Amino acid sequence: MSGETRRSLGFWRCWSLVVGGTIGSAISGLILQNRDPSISRSHRLREGGVAGIAFGVCMWVIAASGFETVYWGFLLLMAGLPVYVIVTRVKQ
Repeated sequence: MSGETRRSLGFWRCWSLVVGGTIGSAISGLILQNRDPSISRSHRLREGGVAGIAFGVCMWVIAASGFETVYWGFLLLMAGLPVYVIVTRVKQ
């Protein structure tokens, strides 16, 4: 496999992780919002539209930033997880 193909596959793996997490968060938020009967239909549509536009802009920015930027961003995000765990344990 050539280096260019390997970089392309790495980009799509990182991108799919980001998209998967974002879609999971958006879906869970919409499910929880739909369970609340006090929220009107127009409010749900407005929130869904804003979330959809924000999601599209985020995906455009991530895709336009390039492979190396996405890769380093993912590594830094993963490096921050132990710090998050330590900080939340101290609070409890």
